[in-house]
Amino acid sequence: MPQGNALTPFFIFGSPRSGTSLLSRMVDSHEQLVVPNESLIFKMFSSFIDCYGDLSQLENQSVLLQDILATRVIRYWQPKPDFETVLGLIKRPGFAGVIEALICSTATDKDLKAWGEKSPGHVFYWNEIKREFPESKVIHIVRDGRDVASSIINARMGPKTYYAAAQMWRDYLAQIETIKQDCAADQFVEVRYESLLAAPQDNLQKICDLLGVTYSESMLNFFEKDTNYQTDKTNLENLRKPLIADNQEKWRHKLSAEDLQEFETVAGDFLSRFGYTKANKLGPLPSAKLNCLKYLKSPAIRFVSRAKDTQGQKEFLSINGIKFRRKFNRL
Repeated sequence: MPQGNALTPFFIFGSPRSGTSLLSRMVDSHEQLVVPNESLIFKMFSSFIDCYGDLSQLENQSVLLQDILATRVIRYWQPKPDFETVLGLIKRPGFAGVIEALICSTATDKDLKAWGEKSPGHVFYWNEIKREFPESKVIHIVRDGRDVASSIINARMGPKTYYAAAQMWRDYLAQIETIKQDCAADQFVEVRYESLLAAPQDNLQKICDLLGVTYSESMLNFFEKDTNYQTDKTNLENLRKPLIADNQEKWRHKLSAEDLQEFETVAGDFLSRFGYTKANKLGPLPSAKLNCLKYLKSPAIRFVSRAKDTQGQKEFLSINGIKFRRKFNRL
């Protein structure tokens, strides 16, 4: 059973399509660790958390909890969190107490030593996270940005040009560098996706050392767990298989020379910084064309993908409805 403040909080960071889902499933398969589905909880609630009043009071925490459980994101969790169970697990005051109890409620059968949260976009909410959990650990997974780009361009949501994908990737990594500088040596560990595929035990051992638990072979059997993980079809199929060791450097046959030129003109410096060899043979993209690409971050194909994203639209309406009610009640 979770033991409240004795537990170590940790956050898994990485740009979308960098292997955060895979890593979180592996970590969650450990007998003393838990990482549920994405929560988006800081993204959804940070901007109006003050509307809940003094969160040292359990009564106010319970109101916040009711709103969190009402979001579409949390309703996708399996098992679905139960209000009374979560409320009974709150061990500390504030927003932090609700978050910790919510996550721990999904693993009441485990002898937990640490709990984790994985929402890629939370990398941009580090100040809010650190304020709630100054003792938190960070696990960062980085993947070759060209593979990230070739994957996300075909995803349901996200950038639809290599310029936009490169900019997204470098924005995430720039923020990670800020976070790393803000962490003590024993608070931060970085894993390369390609290394995780090639030597999973070595990399998982580093993570276990960070979290103060013994490495478990169960982490490599993540695919055996019947989890209804909310992700796209291809990603879900991969999460139900053993590690796919050759799931890397697909950009070599997916990206044309022009695509590669576009990506590396924008993010080539970050490829080098994180140990990836550049391959562009056409030279930097002319500045005139690069300036044009800045205005094509959301071309027609992205507009269509957004229009098709009914799930995302419902989630947007859900949280904005909650925000409006809480702000109105405060007036």
